[in-house]
Amino acid sequence: MDHARAAPERSAALLPGDRHAAGPDTARVHFDILVADLASAHDRVIAAGATPAAKHVSPRPGPGGEPVPWRVYRDPVGHPFCLVVR
Repeated sequence: MDHARAAPERSAALLPGDRHAAGPDTARVHFDILVADLASAHDRVIAAGATPAAKHVSPRPGPGGEPVPWRVYRDPVGHPFCLVVR
């Protein structure tokens, strides 16, 4: 992964199999990590112990009109984070 910029985003949405209860008193944060190469970043987070959770394509196209894919992962403890093509 290049020196990816992380954009913090509060999230209350649950993924299937989420281990963390979501409720009004539950503060949750996950990170969207911007990457240039999704396949390479995927390999690195898997090697670091992450597990894939979901695949998506943004409803907003990139600057050239191209689709913008992103992937959801869980760290070894179960916290979700995303890799997003910048």
